Amino acid sequence: NNRIMGGSFNTIGGGKNNTLSGACGFIGTGVDHQIHSNYSAVLAGSTNKIYSCANSSGILAGRTNCIKTESKNAIIVGGNCNTLSAIGGFLGGGNKNKIQGYGADNSVLVGGDSNFLSGGLRNFIGGGFRNSIEGLKTCQSFIGGGRSNKIFSCNTSTIAGGCGNEINGSFNTI
Repeated sequence: NNRIMGGSFNTIGGGKNNTLSGACGFIGTGVDHQIHSNYSAVLAGSTNKIYSCANSSGILAGRTNCIKTESKNAIIVGGNCNTLSAIGGFLGGGNKNKIQGYGADNSVLVGGDSNFLSGGLRNFIGGGFRNSIEGLKTCQSFIGGGRSNKIFSCNTSTIAGGCGNEINGSFNTI
């Protein structure tokens, strides 16, 4: 019950109930995957989705991960219930992590649980639990790990780890 719905040069290698629309797409194996973009791929897992206009994006494995519309050149390596909505974004894995929002382009979230990147360019969260970097003006900032740490509305700031740390000012380090 796999389906290729238009486009050309598409391949579904195996699995069940997979849908591919667009051109030059690839689904390796798995169940209930959907690709609605060009030059995109899902290799394995279940219920992974790449939305329209997320060209040249990929999900390697995992479950219920999605790359949203207009998120070109984005990748999710694996994990569960992760969401990526940024051009050139990288989400390594983990559980319920999100990179989203206008301008969160070229940001990296390696793993962890319930971490959130939104807004500015080129931000990084290594892992941990419920860490966040937010705000359109927040660029080139870093959270290594820990729990409930937050950087917002500033540039080039760092929280190495710990619990409950916050930075709201540029060029600061905790």
